[in-house]
Amino acid sequence: MTKTKAYSIVYNCGYMYVNPKKYLFVFIFLFTFFPGITIFSQEETGYDEISVFLNVPNVGSGEIDAVIKGSEVYLPVTDLFDFLKIRNIPSSGLETITGFFINQEASYRIDRVKNQIQYGKKSFKLE
Repeated sequence: MTKTKAYSIVYNCGYMYVNPKKYLFVFIFLFTFFPGITIFSQEETGYDEISVFLNVPNVGSGEIDAVIKGSEVYLPVTDLFDFLKIRNIPSSGLETITGFFINQEASYRIDRVKNQIQYGKKSFKLE
């Protein structure tokens, strides 16, 4: 009766042999026969996101996220009003922001679709 082992002897246990010539061949093959592969990246948006530090007397100081494009800085209205403790209620799609300043008679409405701010009985058209 002969004894046989179920598994062969494994040399260099824990290491896998990698033939670098095989991977070099695959690499050269891909770049030789598929040179027209283009890589796409994100388009440049033209604006940068920054943090703006606000210091308002009798209110406090803090940072608000903002967007800068060229030499203009755009602040989010709801975040600014929250910081200044001005009541504001944005609509679900952020088309309008309504609220009041100091008392309920001094109500305002900022309409993004119409580019208009209405404060009390006065109306201001935005550019």
